[in-house]
Amino acid sequence: MNQSSESKEFLTFRLSKEIFTLEASRVREVLKYTHITQVPRMPEYLPGVINVRGNVIAVINLNLFFGIKTLEDKKKGWLVIAETAVGDESMQIGMLADSVRDVVRLDAARIGPPPEIGIDIDMEFIRGVGKQNEEFLIIIDIDKVVSAVHTNLCAGSLI
Repeated sequence: MNQSSESKEFLTFRLSKEIFTLEASRVREVLKYTHITQVPRMPEYLPGVINVRGNVIAVINLNLFFGIKTLEDKKKGWLVIAETAVGDESMQIGMLADSVRDVVRLDAARIGPPPEIGIDIDMEFIRGVGKQNEEFLIIIDIDKVVSAVHTNLCAGSLI
């Protein structure tokens, strides 16, 4: 097999003390924190929207979505803009991160399923866990995160 079929690039970012990743091919850009316009009656983990070159992009606070206690003021953090899908529609979503690290290449052999215990996050939203040196990298499934948010908002259960 060639290298491209055996490994993928991932953007790594920190939420509290944990390192999370997202496929680099899904990332459109990384921005320093900017003003987020609040939208009334949204759940706490949806702080609002931002304007990126004329596009309105919803922002998810992943710390709150995953129930992770944050260590830092989000106004000092970063926004990772990713491409995702809701049904047949493609859209961009902003995700708040405490810090953005770098892009790493992970071999498929170094990515395993999420553990049954040890991670206090709903496993439905985790694609797997990678290992880079001595660090574990939690690979999120952004499509499932956004789909769950969209479904719950449409059902009215989060408002």
